[in-house]
Amino acid sequence: MLGPLLLLLLGELGARAIAPKLPEWKGFDGRSVILTGHPTRLWGLSPGERKNVTTTATINESGYRGKEATDPKTARRVLVLGDSSFFGHGVSDDQTLGAVLEQELDRVEVLNLGVPGYSSEQIRTQMEEVGWALEPDLLVLGSFWSDSNWDAFRDQDLLRSQGLARWNPLVWSALFRLTATTVASQWPGEGTRIVSWSERDGWPEEGVRRVPVRRYAENLDAMASRDVPVLFVTPCPRLEILEPDSPRDWAPYAEAQAAIAEHHGMPRLELCPILAGDVEALFMDEVHPTTAGHEIIGQALAQLLRDSWPEPSTAAPFEDYQDWDTWESKTPKEGSPMWNLFQQVETVEGWSEEPAWSLTGRVESSEGPVQVQVFHEGLPVAVHTMTQDGNFNLPVPEAYEEVRVTVSSPSGREELTVRPGDDLYVVLGD
Repeated sequence: MLGPLLLLLLGELGARAIAPKLPEWKGFDGRSVILTGHPTRLWGLSPGERKNVTTTATINESGYRGKEATDPKTARRVLVLGDSSFFGHGVSDDQTLGAVLEQELDRVEVLNLGVPGYSSEQIRTQMEEVGWALEPDLLVLGSFWSDSNWDAFRDQDLLRSQGLARWNPLVWSALFRLTATTVASQWPGEGTRIVSWSERDGWPEEGVRRVPVRRYAENLDAMASRDVPVLFVTPCPRLEILEPDSPRDWAPYAEAQAAIAEHHGMPRLELCPILAGDVEALFMDEVHPTTAGHEIIGQALAQLLRDSWPEPSTAAPFEDYQDWDTWESKTPKEGSPMWNLFQQVETVEGWSEEPAWSLTGRVESSEGPVQVQVFHEGLPVAVHTMTQDGNFNLPVPEAYEEVRVTVSSPSGREELTVRPGDDLYVVLGD
């Protein structure tokens, strides 16, 4: 009897040395932070006024931006779904494309369910938990960038792993977590898997699509197959306007979206033609529209709906899946919310044993904790967390001549580019 127990004990000790982690949100929660942890969707929005670049985003008690739904329902109800471009990154509550759409139409209520970083995988869950109960008459669906991004893990795997961590009483055991991950990694095919991460392995250098393009099409098809019409929106990056002949690794997702829209007879609004005017005035960065950009998009959506409000689909489920995505893997995207699902918050980590230079500095913050993250070409290099004010000294591999540093706390956030010899002094908050 002691033999098996001893083997289990030794296995547990060995697994704890590896320390496999299941996804669990480790980010801060404060007025300067938009995203917070969510028990079933990895991350989400918490009620309150949140700093949104230079303006404020108001999150209601139901966990989405802006006003609550009217009760009882008195007008056609539109749900805007998507990532930060639809949430309204850097745009005030009353200037988002959803707010403009409501201002443009009579007897239409528009609710903004956009969440930064959300993929179609998360949106499907969001609709099951919140959206369908709101009795929408139309979905404006802009899920695109997050799906096509290259990242460390697939969303469907993270969501399943989070579910395991939530309901299985054995997750306290490192051996159980390691075994579950190892067994799942051996399954053939492209099915959903249990995934974990270990500091010993480091952050993956080869990315995967957050939502593979076929899975993306399946998610869109599932939402379009309900008894509610969908207006699909194809976002536009500034690069596609300035350099129309440049390689576009997001193109397979546009093709899949177009195929689903055509199959169900749903309208689709492509944003590049309507944002091709004054690019500097319409984009605040590579992908996010400015207030002027949101206004143009909202007006275009309104005109499309005034011309013809779509009817629910009567088509059978989509089956004509193509080999849309032939792109080779890329490095995981820098600044992804996934980093907050696995990072350590109590300790200092250096991701390399190579000869290093020291990144030193001091942070002063009116609130704690304070976190310093270092990235090189999108990959995490080191992280340090302090209770509040303090100095830091982090190792950076000698070969890295330049790194990006993110300093964040409940009081604020700052991003900097740092080179050897730079000494940082960052003040967050008042």
